[in-house]
Amino acid sequence: MGFKEQVANDLLSAMGNTVFGESIVYNGSTIQNAIITRGAYPTESGINSADYATIMVRKADKSSVLYKDTVQFDGCFWVVESIISSSEFMILFQVRKNESVIYK
Repeated sequence: MGFKEQVANDLLSAMGNTVFGESIVYNGSTIQNAIITRGAYPTESGINSADYATIMVRKADKSSVLYKDTVQFDGCFWVVESIISSSEFMILFQVRKNESVIYK
């Protein structure tokens, strides 16, 4: 097994553990094991007003990500702002929080 195949196997092993990632809904389809890093934009007043997050998913779970697609997690809708990076195995993208709240 070559280096490239070993990296792919390592990623699949780490991302295959359901305890490791979180569940998101991307344009109506559930994706398990997304890695989410949350943040907030600072404002002039020093109060964080708009939330954002970076999300990493396996390419096997989501083959492409498009600008302005919708993502749901943490009880809110989020909108894709940019694709940060994409490899043969993973996609990393940034979302910003939309003000719509999901009521259950």
